[in-house]
Amino acid sequence: DMLALLHTEPARVRAHLLRCAARQFEAGDVLHWWHEPATGVRTRICDDLLFLPWVAAAYVKHTGDGAILDEVIPYLEDVEIPEGQEDVYKEMKAGNAVESLHGHCMRAFRHAARTGSHGLLLMGTGDWNDGMDRVGAAGRGESVWLSQFAVACAGAYREIAPVEADAAWLEALSRRLRIALEVHGWDGNWYLDT
Repeated sequence: DMLALLHTEPARVRAHLLRCAARQFEAGDVLHWWHEPATGVRTRICDDLLFLPWVAAAYVKHTGDGAILDEVIPYLEDVEIPEGQEDVYKEMKAGNAVESLHGHCMRAFRHAARTGSHGLLLMGTGDWNDGMDRVGAAGRGESVWLSQFAVACAGAYREIAPVEADAAWLEALSRRLRIALEVHGWDGNWYLDT
């Protein structure tokens, strides 16, 4: 939603990027939603963590403020989701681990980069198509949409990544996902909704 404010209130977008990064767990996933300061829900939904690098890339490209990527932000302590539950809601605490916003963005990519048997990203328990929420619950559901979004995010973030090795890693991820999408996600007329 912050992208709608990029042209009129970039300072607000900047502040919100840093606030969102502070709602990321050490494992790389993020609070799906929260009440300030950090009472919220940890889920196995995987698409929401990619919005941090997506918006960070748009912000840096629009403002030229690459210094935001050097801002150091704490992670939340990892809190286990109880066995048999889809999520856990509680007050979360900042952990001891801290890293730059760039590090947070790369951790999000690495967490999201888990793939299934077709080389497409695993969807966890969430996807933009709500009818498919259960497909990823067993850890095998792959998502064409999520893989496409990750390709777009990796391409956008690669252009502003301050570390050459990370830019190369993003390019390799994007290349692998594009191949898997064409081989397993395209039926000749449409991309599959899987």
